[in-house]
Amino acid sequence: MSFEQEIRLKVTKYLERLLAQGSLRLMSVDKAMLEVRQWVPLSGQLSDSDLRSLVLGFYLSHYVYLPVEAEMLSPTSRASEIIDAVKKAITLAIDGIPVVETLAGKIAIGVKGLTAKMGGAGPATSLNVSWTGTLSAVVSGGNFYPQ
Repeated sequence: MSFEQEIRLKVTKYLERLLAQGSLRLMSVDKAMLEVRQWVPLSGQLSDSDLRSLVLGFYLSHYVYLPVEAEMLSPTSRASEIIDAVKKAITLAIDGIPVVETLAGKIAIGVKGLTAKMGGAGPATSLNVSWTGTLSAVVSGGNFYPQ
């Protein structure tokens, strides 16, 4: 038996022990790889891709699947951080991504279309072009009277 076969046998025995304890069914493949690296000293001799193949092959051959209710997030991430990032991305797309932004105004591209806003201390002007081709303009100010 070669040295690599001995390592693979030890990794397989460790995974069988985790399966018998019932803890393997609660682990993702990545988590199982971390466990193997931590508790099987010679597993450091295997490359990450070889170890992943070995663990994944064990999962498939022993019908180990994650339960639906298992948390799919990594242990270091927080659900609120992911939710906040998604909300920020959606808000950014709706409000528009600034293309040009100066003190005098800005041009942004959003879900509704292209928006150009010009203003400052006086009246403000906004021009919107939707993706359907609709053009709209808004002028606002304190004492503005169209002629």
